[in-house]
Amino acid sequence: MINYGLALAIIGALLGTAGPVCGRTWTNAIGRTFEAEFVRMDGANVILALANSRTFSMPLAEMSAGDQALLLASGRPSPAAAVASTFSRPWPREVRLDGPVAC
Repeated sequence: MINYGLALAIIGALLGTAGPVCGRTWTNAIGRTFEAEFVRMDGANVILALANSRTFSMPLAEMSAGDQALLLASGRPSPAAAVASTFSRPWPREVRLDGPVAC
């Protein structure tokens, strides 16, 4: 026997995850606004996702001063700090590949 309540709950949950991106209104340096969700920082670029799930990269310097301050104050490392943090780690003495390597 099929439990229709459970089936509807599962279908609703699956359809709910495919909905539009919940983001915020961002402003670029010349005052144009757009809706997008923050994805990550990539060096000096901000990766954002639009409602249609397309992602794009935008230089942090081309965002408004308020949005730059928001991103930098939100606990995400600044682009310079992110780059500097990769150089503080020691390099491995050797790298081994155990198993087949597909090139």
